[in-house]
Amino acid sequence: MAQSDSTPHRHLPHGYDKLPPDFHKVDTRPEGARESDEYEATHSAASKLFDLRYLIGGLFTVYGLMLTIAGFFTSDADRAKAADININLWLGIFMLLIGIFFLVWARLSPQKPPEPNLTGTDRPMMHH
Repeated sequence: MAQSDSTPHRHLPHGYDKLPPDFHKVDTRPEGARESDEYEATHSAASKLFDLRYLIGGLFTVYGLMLTIAGFFTSDADRAKAADININLWLGIFMLLIGIFFLVWARLSPQKPPEPNLTGTDRPMMHH
């Protein structure tokens, strides 16, 4: 069956065709919702604080450093218990490398905070 001409169509609001070409770039959010430099800096600092890569990297680096230092002072008797392997030294070096890897990874690819949803809904905004 053919669609009749009586179906409702979406019409553009009156005067919509007379809007300036850069109208869609205008920030129409309320004054309190606009992002400021202070908000950006605070939000960025907060996202860095909660990046688990910094926590994991820091802990591995600290514990690795402690084990590496302990490995330099391992006695011959302790080494003999571990099949003549200086386990503190090797595990400390390994943990240092893992910790440095996590810290470098977090530094080179920082987390970006999610864009705030200012529409009041969970649906994406429709663009025409």
